[in-house]
Amino acid sequence: MKQAIYIYYYKNDIKCETVGRVMATGLDDALELIAEKKALDVKFISELFVIKKLEDHENNIQLNSN
Repeated sequence: MKQAIYIYYYKNDIKCETVGRVMATGLDDALELIAEKKALDVKFISELFVIKKLEDHENNIQLNSN
C-alpha cells in the first residue's frame, strides 16, 4: 500500500498550525504512529489532534484563502 504524509494539529488551535507529521498508509496507521510517537493512548490522540492527509490539508487552505 502506498504511503502518504499525514499532518496533525491541536483541535483547539484556530490557526491549525502543524505539530508534526508522519508517513502512513492510511488514517488509522497515522493515528497509531502518532500515539506511539507521543507515547499516548490512541483514544487520547483522537481527542487531542486533528489528523489530515497533507494534500487534503493544503487543498483546504487554498480554498479558504480565495
